[in-house]
Amino acid sequence: MKTLGKLIIVLVGLFVSVQAMAQSGTNPYEGSTHTYTIDKGMTNSDLAWSVTNGAAGDFDFIDGSGSVTTAPQTGTSVNIRWNVAKATAYNLQVTETRNAASGFTGCPVTRQIPVTVIANAFDVYADVITATEACASVTNPVVDNDTAGDGTDLGNNSDDVFGLTSREFLVTAVGATGDWDFTYTLTHKSAGVDESIGDLAVKIGTTDISATGQTVSVGSGITTNTITVSYTTNADRQDGDFDFVLTITGATDSLGTSDGDVTVGKTNGATYTVYAVPATTGITTD
Repeated sequence: MKTLGKLIIVLVGLFVSVQAMAQSGTNPYEGSTHTYTIDKGMTNSDLAWSVTNGAAGDFDFIDGSGSVTTAPQTGTSVNIRWNVAKATAYNLQVTETRNAASGFTGCPVTRQIPVTVIANAFDVYADVITATEACASVTNPVVDNDTAGDGTDLGNNSDDVFGLTSREFLVTAVGATGDWDFTYTLTHKSAGVDESIGDLAVKIGTTDISATGQTVSVGSGITTNTITVSYTTNADRQDGDFDFVLTITGATDSLGTSDGDVTVGKTNGATYTVYAVPATTGITTD
């Protein structure tokens, strides 16, 4: 009997919905990064940014490469990652002072805004859409194919097509600001051991990517992704029972906010149990 590799095709469909802006620069999520900007009043002046009412580690200035910096912040804009939520507001301020090139030093002017950091409400989670336990799909009656055309393939299951089995997962984001992305793994195991699946492919729209460990980028306002997993039933002539497990391994929004795992009753994983159908051979007679 021939052994045919199974094909998993993962189709990720994006469904658009509208959501309100979940946070702002004055009410940022814990763990998010925001940009603050001013226009200078004079050409020959110096700027100095600072945050008051905060302890060490409550916030970080972030440089252009996305790294934490302890250098003085002297530009017309700063990026700040707010690490700790608390009830009282932080005070972000910038002071502009005349420098020697202006002909006189001093004359500082300070601008200030309150920033109240709130609990992270960004969450990405996975769900199943249909029954969690079900048989693989079969197109009955299964046709006894005679690929060779001489009758030698009749009465076995070496070239018969039993059907196409598919399952759908739903990945949902709540509280995202702007674009967001997530990485995921997709496994197919029986008693903790990988079940033979054969060639594996993933499609996001019409783009093929590897099935596991990939990053899916999602546009602003899109809150759900449907992931359809399908494979050729009994392509190896007799499937085993196994679990399809989708796991979200990381998610961030456009402001760098990480997945907060805050939605009650939801997790980063979803599982389908697929029960194999018998790979019955074609009928022979005398």
